[in-house]
Amino acid sequence: FRALSGSAKAKSFIEGVLAVEPPATDMSGEKTKKSRMSQLEEKVYDLIVSGAGIPGASLALGAADQGLKVALIDRRTTLIGTGDTRTTAFLPESLQFLDELGLWQAAKPDAQPLSAMRLIDDRGEKRDQPEHTLFESPEGPLGYNLPNQVLAKIQAEHLERQAKQIDLFFGREVQDIEILGERVSATLDDGNRLNGPLLVAADGRSSKIRELSGLGWQGFSDHQTALTARLQHETPHEGISTEFHRHGGPMTLVPVAGDGHSSALVWCHGNDLAKHLKELSDEAFLGRVQIASRGLLGKIHSLSARASFPVRPGLAKSFAQGPVALMAEAAHALPPLLAQGLNLSLTDAKGFLAAISDQGPTPKAADLYARQRRTDVWTRLGISEGMNQFLSHAPAPLSRLYDLGRLSLQALPGLRAAAVKIGHRGYQNIP
Repeated sequence: FRALSGSAKAKSFIEGVLAVEPPATDMSGEKTKKSRMSQLEEKVYDLIVSGAGIPGASLALGAADQGLKVALIDRRTTLIGTGDTRTTAFLPESLQFLDELGLWQAAKPDAQPLSAMRLIDDRGEKRDQPEHTLFESPEGPLGYNLPNQVLAKIQAEHLERQAKQIDLFFGREVQDIEILGERVSATLDDGNRLNGPLLVAADGRSSKIRELSGLGWQGFSDHQTALTARLQHETPHEGISTEFHRHGGPMTLVPVAGDGHSSALVWCHGNDLAKHLKELSDEAFLGRVQIASRGLLGKIHSLSARASFPVRPGLAKSFAQGPVALMAEAAHALPPLLAQGLNLSLTDAKGFLAAISDQGPTPKAADLYARQRRTDVWTRLGISEGMNQFLSHAPAPLSRLYDLGRLSLQALPGLRAAAVKIGHRGYQNIP
C-alpha cells in the first residue's frame, strides 16, 4: 500500500474496498446523522434490564439518576394493568430506597401505616388458646402497606420523564444472549440487538435470562399454594398486620388504606386443599375465611379480587456470571412469610446500584453485587422456608423449639426489638 499510495488507480481501489462514501445530505443540503454506525450506537447501553416489574423499574430509574443510558425490556405492553390486586407491606429500608428514587411521596397517600405485627401460634395443639406475640417499632410504623398497582403507575410516569436516559422495549422479550468477553449482546424477539457491559435479569421466577445464561436454579418444597383476596370487615384493623402460624401454612391479614375496615388476605395451604378452596363459591370461601380468622376482624361482610399463586421457594445457583446478573425473583423466591419477598427484591436493586457506583457499569459491578447479596438472601430464605417447613412438618417434640423461641420473644422486649431491626435491615450487618 505504501508503494502504491501515490497511484490514482490504487487509491481508487482502496476507497472501493473500504466503501468510503461522502456524507449523505438532506433536501436542505445539511449533513444527515443517520448511518449504519450511528444506528448501531443507538443500541449500545450502559445497562440492559430485562423485566420492568417494581424491582426492575426501580433499578432502571436509579441507574438513570446516575447518568447511565439504560434499556428496559418487558413482555408486557404497559406496566399499569387492571388485574393485579396485590399489596405489599414495604419495610423502612425499602421506603428509604423508594424515597431516594423520588417515588415514595407520590405513593404515600395511598399507603396504610402498619402500627404493629401480630404473630399468632395457631397450630393444632394451640387451637383452644392461640398464643399472641406483638411486634412494634419505637421509631414509628413498622412499614406501609401499598397496592402494587399504585407504585407501578408512579414508576411508569417517572420512566416517561427519563426518556432521554431510558429506552423502553415493551411488548418485547429477550430471545438469545451472547457473551463476548466483558460485554453482552441481547437479541429481542423483533430482531433488535442490544449491547452493553451489563445485563440484569429481573424477569421473574421463570427467568429466560437465567435459562439462557446457564446460571441454574435449585428449588425447594413445592407443596403449597397461596390464596389471596381483599376483605371488608366489621372490626377496625387499627393498622395491625396479623400472621397466623398453622401446620398447613401461614395466613396473613394485612390492613389496606381506606376506612379502616379493609384488609388483604394471603392464605397458604397444601396444594390439594388450596385447589378445593379455590373452587368454592365466593359465599362458601368467605365462610371458611370467617372461621379461619377466628373473629379477629369481626364479621367479614364481603370479599373480592380472589386469586391464587403457587408457592415455589428457590434460589439461583449463582447470582452473576461475567456481564450477566440476576435479581429479584429471577434470583430467589421466598414463601409469603414476614413480608420478605418484594422487600428483598428492592434490596437487590439498591445493592446493584451501589455496586455500579463503586465499580462503574462493568462486569466487576455484577460480581461485587453477587458476593454482597448472597449472605442476606440465603439467610432470609433459610429463615422463611425453614419456618414454613417447620410449621408444616416438624414432629411434636421438635415443635417445642418454636414454643421456646416465641416465649423468649414475649419475655424479652430487647430481643423483639432486635428481631424488628434485623427484619428491616437484612442480614449483611446484623445489629
